[in-house]
Amino acid sequence: MNTDDLSHSFQTPEFLETLANYEEMVRQHRTCYFESNDLILLAEYYAAQQKIKESDDVIKYALTIHPDNLELQIYQCNSLIASGKLDEAEQLLNKLPDQQDEEVIYARVNICLERGQEEKTDSLLIPLMESEDYELDMMVDIINLFLDANNETYARKWLDLLFEHYDKSEPLVLEIASDFYMTFRHFPEAINTYNQLLDIDPYQQGYWLNLTRAYLANGQTEQAFNAIDFALAIDENNSKALELKGYCYLQSLNAEEALKYFERALPNCEDTVSLYQIMEKCCDTLGYDEQSIVYLNKMLEDPTCSDFEKAVCYQKLANHYLLLSDYDNCLKCTLKGLEYDNGFAPLYVMLGEYYLFEDNQHAAEQEFAHAEAYATDKKEIEEQIFRAYFRACYFQEALNYFQQLEEKYPLKMDRYYFCVAYCCYAIHDETNLMKYLVRGNTLLQQFQDGHERLQIPDMMPEAEDFMKLANEILCKIEEGSIHPEDYFDLPEQPLP
Repeated sequence: MNTDDLSHSFQTPEFLETLANYEEMVRQHRTCYFESNDLILLAEYYAAQQKIKESDDVIKYALTIHPDNLELQIYQCNSLIASGKLDEAEQLLNKLPDQQDEEVIYARVNICLERGQEEKTDSLLIPLMESEDYELDMMVDIINLFLDANNETYARKWLDLLFEHYDKSEPLVLEIASDFYMTFRHFPEAINTYNQLLDIDPYQQGYWLNLTRAYLANGQTEQAFNAIDFALAIDENNSKALELKGYCYLQSLNAEEALKYFERALPNCEDTVSLYQIMEKCCDTLGYDEQSIVYLNKMLEDPTCSDFEKAVCYQKLANHYLLLSDYDNCLKCTLKGLEYDNGFAPLYVMLGEYYLFEDNQHAAEQEFAHAEAYATDKKEIEEQIFRAYFRACYFQEALNYFQQLEEKYPLKMDRYYFCVAYCCYAIHDETNLMKYLVRGNTLLQQFQDGHERLQIPDMMPEAEDFMKLANEILCKIEEGSIHPEDYFDLPEQPLP
């Protein structure tokens, strides 16, 4: 079941009408006729929302109307496989009348792959290939099975078999080879393959787009710009090309220019939700809080948005409202997010930070404890708590919390040295002030992290004096009058 490319289908008037009719039927406990393809799309829709029960219910209902439809039966098998119910899926496959159908065999291959029994796939696939005389399209389908399973060994085995039977310069062979190289991050080989395809058809825009993706993945930003400009020369209004040019600028750390191309791509974009996500990140980096809020609300309007995704959106909304000093909406969004996922740790950090701004430190600490309890990435949540103390100007608490983290994660907290130095400056802790200023300047940290937007509170009169002091320390380090090694507490043993 691949829902990656179906988001546009979920927005069509025809699908929305089918969805409304189906849900009305369920509410009224009656039966209606639907085409099998429409029901499969409904199942995909619910699966995309992580509503697995509803997806399964659609297929069960579909089979009451179309009991002999093989596509529905295979979908049900694949759904069981995806749910880890391998024995049940196998029993269902055993009941199908045509055991030699390629889709049945492919489902059995997927069961083997899920069980880690790759060696058993040969006995299923080789007779099938021999019966079809190693037909090209079927070999491509088989390679895709292993690509989807992220099994490089067997994907390579079947790709080599394809090379034995077909000319390596044939476009379809080159295309599946490039898919293999991109899936398993062999980017130089992918670049070479896409260039071969472009030698065959230099006006195929899709090849230029894929070449751009390969260059970006390989960190060759300049070449990516060149490739995407060729793609845009073929069609300057192609939304995918415009979006990729945005990614080129993003990789060049130019979020402002990237945002312009994403905005141009938006009107004709098939997956607007993904584009809203990256546009919101650009706005966050640039400090455009109001525009970030607009994009997050657009993402929440998406009918496929899962409860977890809504919780994430509301946490981000709360953060932007906090940065705008709109504490009422900050609280509303935080509580709304918890309605969708009451185990999402960053929401508790957000709630704690809200309480800090409300001068209720006791309530804040209770929420921070909840966040730590729910954390799936403990270090990340602890860093968020430190940032909450810092942003709320609880400088002594921020310093104390940071020093605990520094002891817990040696040499892994250097990105915050200037912020911690400012905490020391604000509370007149001269000893620690020197230590962290020297460390920060030595490691060439900046006063502001563009992604975290954790910055020195420039509205405070001390900020300018602090930055002058930091520059003075840097000059003394460069002159040699301050020795940085005196200010680092290195561990006795090398870190793993």
